[in-house]
Amino acid sequence: MRLHKGDMVRLTDEDGIERVKRVVRLNAAASRIYLAGHNEAGDFQKRHDDIDDPFRWDLASISKLKDRQCKSVHVNEVGRIL
Repeated sequence: MRLHKGDMVRLTDEDGIERVKRVVRLNAAASRIYLAGHNEAGDFQKRHDDIDDPFRWDLASISKLKDRQCKSVHVNEVGRIL
C-alpha cells in the first residue's frame, strides 16, 4: 500500500476500536507515520504539546501497520467511506 500526506486510513487502535485517521506527516527515516483523527483540526504539534488538550499524535510504525489491520480508504462527496 502507498500512503501520501492527506490520505485516509482505517485501522485498529490500542483499545481495539477501529477508527478512520488522516496521514498528516510521513517520516521515512524513522519509519513513522503521524496520524490524526479524521475529525481533528488545528496546529497538531501545538495541540500535542499542550497538556490541557486531549489530542495526541498516533505515531504509527510502518512495520506495525499490518498488525493494526490498516487499510487505505476513500471518502466520497457525501462523507461515505468507500
